[in-house]
Amino acid sequence: MSRRMANVTFGDDSIRIRLFQAALRLATHFFEANEAGHSNGSANIEELNERWQLLKGDQTVSKYVETLLNELQPLKGQPLFDHIRSKLAKPFSFEQNLLRVNQAALDEVKECVTIWGGAKAQARVKHLAPFPIHLETSDHEHTQFFLQHTPRQIRVRPGSQKTLLRECLILRFSFFHEYLSHAFPAWSNDVEEASEGLLLALEFEWFESQYVALDNELVLRVWSRRQERQGRAFWVGRWLLNQCNSHECMRKFLLEWIGSWDSVELDVNLDLLSQLKGMYEKAGRHLGSNMTDKYKKTKDIIDSILCDPCAKAVWDLRKMRDELANALRPYGPKR
Repeated sequence: MSRRMANVTFGDDSIRIRLFQAALRLATHFFEANEAGHSNGSANIEELNERWQLLKGDQTVSKYVETLLNELQPLKGQPLFDHIRSKLAKPFSFEQNLLRVNQAALDEVKECVTIWGGAKAQARVKHLAPFPIHLETSDHEHTQFFLQHTPRQIRVRPGSQKTLLRECLILRFSFFHEYLSHAFPAWSNDVEEASEGLLLALEFEWFESQYVALDNELVLRVWSRRQERQGRAFWVGRWLLNQCNSHECMRKFLLEWIGSWDSVELDVNLDLLSQLKGMYEKAGRHLGSNMTDKYKKTKDIIDSILCDPCAKAVWDLRKMRDELANALRPYGPKR
């Protein structure tokens, strides 16, 4: 039977869902200790994960916490683990803390779009509200997230014990991705090459610009498998985001384009997406310090298409599509 508290619902009370509750608590206390200046970086994470893996059997959440307290006892005297142990001994609301991470991720999406987007994207993101969270069980190794509009919720399927703690350590990024890639776009149907490719590349760039190396190392380690789904489109996005010297233009273009996707015909959007991928495949790997005249001309076209309209944040998508098609002709088969 489903149970509800605030905006978190539980489809069942499986081992995985109880482990997820314990992992979120451990991750929360780790970040609290980190903010207090007690962390020693990745070494502490590895040590914590080793202790986490010692949990055994079908236990209640409180029993898992009791076991963690015992397993951390040999590390007494190390400030980070002392902090975590002191917190584990106190009351903790899983639902409140999960909703706090959810809200923080949405707030960060709004900050990202406000700083990097144009007027259309900024107007759209203002209307985003937190989605309720529904926890359910699957047998997938990694934690899965699905943002859906009917019913309106983010479904979370906790992964195996082996992966859960690290996934909870980057939970904010996972929710950030769901909101920016699946709630923000103005389309009727998800376009995976954009949501899991281009926008994912932008999300990585945002986190790289805002967080320390350890945070980004964790995100990259856990999310590397997701890049495989739309790996080509992800690297197209990474490449395009580096074409503008200031990085500003492609960021703004992507958010304006996808934030008003349904304002033009689907064929125009898909053609433009195809042209951008083609530009990466044909020319992207050749642009650099020793460019031929052909590649220099291509770079000029990219600058013109992306950067010239940036100040006004108004791009003519049909014109872009046609200009990119012309730019790709020199790379076609010789007749």
